[in-house]
Amino acid sequence: MTKMTTETMTQTPPTPPKRTNANTSEAGDFMNRGSKGYISQIRSGIRYVTATRQIATSNTHSDTLLKHSKAELDSHADTTVAGSTYRVLEYTEKSCDIHPFSDDYEPMKQVPIAKVATAYDDPSTGETYILIFGQALYMGQSLDHTLICPNQARANGVVVDDVPRHLSYDGKSSHSIYFPSENVRIPLSLKGVISYILTRYPSQRKVNNCQWLIVTSDNDWEPYDESFQEKEDQLTPSVHLRVSDICTISTLKNHDLPTDIYQGCSIISTVSSSVRHLTVTDKMIASTFYCSPNIATKTRQVTTQRGLRSMTDHLCWRYRTKHDALRYNQLGGRHGRFYSDTLFASEKSLHGNTVAQIFANDIGYTYLMPMKSKSEAPYALKEFIQDVGIPSQLHTDDAKELTIGRWKEICQTHGIKQTQTEPHSQFQNRAEINIREVKKLSRRLMHSTNSPKRLWDLCAKHVAELRCLTAQPLYSLHGRTPFEMVTGNTPDISEYISFQWYQPVWFFDNTSFPEPTKHIARWIGVAHNIGQAMCFWVLPSSGIPIARSTVQSITEAELRDPSVQSRLQSYD
Repeated sequence: MTKMTTETMTQTPPTPPKRTNANTSEAGDFMNRGSKGYISQIRSGIRYVTATRQIATSNTHSDTLLKHSKAELDSHADTTVAGSTYRVLEYTEKSCDIHPFSDDYEPMKQVPIAKVATAYDDPSTGETYILIFGQALYMGQSLDHTLICPNQARANGVVVDDVPRHLSYDGKSSHSIYFPSENVRIPLSLKGVISYILTRYPSQRKVNNCQWLIVTSDNDWEPYDESFQEKEDQLTPSVHLRVSDICTISTLKNHDLPTDIYQGCSIISTVSSSVRHLTVTDKMIASTFYCSPNIATKTRQVTTQRGLRSMTDHLCWRYRTKHDALRYNQLGGRHGRFYSDTLFASEKSLHGNTVAQIFANDIGYTYLMPMKSKSEAPYALKEFIQDVGIPSQLHTDDAKELTIGRWKEICQTHGIKQTQTEPHSQFQNRAEINIREVKKLSRRLMHSTNSPKRLWDLCAKHVAELRCLTAQPLYSLHGRTPFEMVTGNTPDISEYISFQWYQPVWFFDNTSFPEPTKHIARWIGVAHNIGQAMCFWVLPSSGIPIARSTVQSITEAELRDPSVQSRLQSYD
């Protein structure tokens, strides 16, 4: 439980943007010192899109900058609630209503969801860190402390150990908040049984110059998403009854509290929220897109609004320009869920690769990225996003390189929902099937052409590309190719039908006179992202793959020529 008081300041931190029916000055009316209520739970309601993402500015008095307040860990808070010592960096396009579980109080209307910052001073080193909270409910002057949702921070990869050391079962509790990427640990203090840290309102100079620690992510926070329980069930398969199915919520009445202690204050014990909803108005779309209201309604229903923003007051700093989720294609729909796993090889390839990361979906779309080690999996994910798009969901096993660290950071940045298989349940990962099929066809091609084993990575990549372009007899494909079903574009297979794997070819290369310009080589795949279209990888006599666009098949008649046969034998 946390006590809430309001305190008059000389000048207030940034206030939320004006909205219809929103009155943030009344936000604390039912929680001020003059009220005599006990609130057993506060429930924040539906999230509304307000059509603009706003950057906040303010002039803050020095007294506010020096004021400290507690940022308390509250397991009953399903979303972080920011108070008066937090600077708003950016308002999101969403807001919500907060409903206390008491008939004596009116709900707080349209509480903004914002990206906020507060300053933390390390008592041991004196260094100041800026703690960043994305998707926080901003209460401003209505709340003189902050409620941190521990699981919202944990979902962002922050280690929250809120067990006091003296209550730790094994004595190993650090009672701290740890940021693995930055290797920074913030110790927690106790006020009674409440764990907290002291923070203060940050100056603009501190925000610009001090190190940032991202506590909660900017990605949409859905505290009641069923995936949380699904992931929990995967790790606890023997549990069939949820706590939520058997627990009840009890509410304390005013007369249950010692009036001499709680006179003139209100208490919040929990903060809960419901699903987020969008309310970009049809009228706004109609006026901007110059269309009828009916068309505007349909447009709103089939589009997203991920990058809305505008300004309040005057420009004081740059907009953030990192919008990775808007830079690449969104792979939505029924085939937007992808599976990923690692293919291992016993032979090191010419490029030094020993493994490959495979991304596949339910209709056989297969993307393969060779790697030198499995630790490079996050880079393969980034390549997949750039080349194909952002999957709506990514399902992997519990390997560390596929669940934490840089991989998890990329998923969070691009808004990719992560799920995992149960331990020892490889059949739950469709990527395993695609790995099997890629291996099968790669072995057949390399064996039939007697190609070197060290070309396995190029052969496997070529096979994966062929799978994407083949109209397999799957009902979900409806006679189309996996490439078209995923990207929406009809593929052109001109680059693939001209040559076969390890086929002997001629390629043109500028050489010094009087050396010939026509050289013999082997075709080993399409060279993407090099030159123009119709550029290929060929393997010359040097054994080092090169990319060339002027490539020609050796004809059957030429293959019967003794001189060509001699050159080909010498090459092999």
